[in-house]
Amino acid sequence: MKTILLFLVIALLSGSVIGQEEENPHTIYIEGIVKELHTMTPVPNAEVCVISGSDTLKRTTSDAKGNYKLTVDTRQGDQLEVSGMAKHHDPSRNLLIVTSPILQDYHLDVELVYQTVSHAPPRILFEAGSLQPIPFDLTMYRELLEDNPKVCLEIELYSHPDDPEKLTKKRLEQFEKYLVSENFPMNQVDFNFTHHVRNCKDNETCLTELFFEISSLEGHCLQE
Repeated sequence: MKTILLFLVIALLSGSVIGQEEENPHTIYIEGIVKELHTMTPVPNAEVCVISGSDTLKRTTSDAKGNYKLTVDTRQGDQLEVSGMAKHHDPSRNLLIVTSPILQDYHLDVELVYQTVSHAPPRILFEAGSLQPIPFDLTMYRELLEDNPKVCLEIELYSHPDDPEKLTKKRLEQFEKYLVSENFPMNQVDFNFTHHVRNCKDNETCLTELFFEISSLEGHCLQE
């Protein structure tokens, strides 16, 4: 009888200890790299948050190489959201399920999608026979260069079929002079230029157009 009672006491105590281990929170380490999707370019100064339900448990900022690391008190089975946010990038949300009841390291890379500047009309219009472009706003490009020391600017010129070649060259020269006059940091930009002739229909307003967009943040234009 005493043996049976002793066994029951040990079983109850063991169950109590196991229950406490499951209920008590433990610390986990979450680390990884914040980088751009596809290019895998590290994203510095990105904000990384760990969220549980509607509560933000921890937040940190990625370093110059995109690395981040933080600790969180959690329990086995918890489902956490690891989100990343950075300037000029769409936010990212990632699910992390805590699988172990003990201290453990979790490696989770946060991938962000770069917001192309082409959502705003990136074009310059030239009146017929004119060298001066219709003014446009350079603000978004200046902001981009604040975060990226050098970029590739893809330029595509669609000229009027009656425009002579000399006029096309002069317009490109004038475009560069315009950038310089606006104090645009030319030493941070690598240019890639292509020229096309527009197919203008009769009685159509057919202005020369110069389109431009950022194609690379790695300091040089990618050659196909």
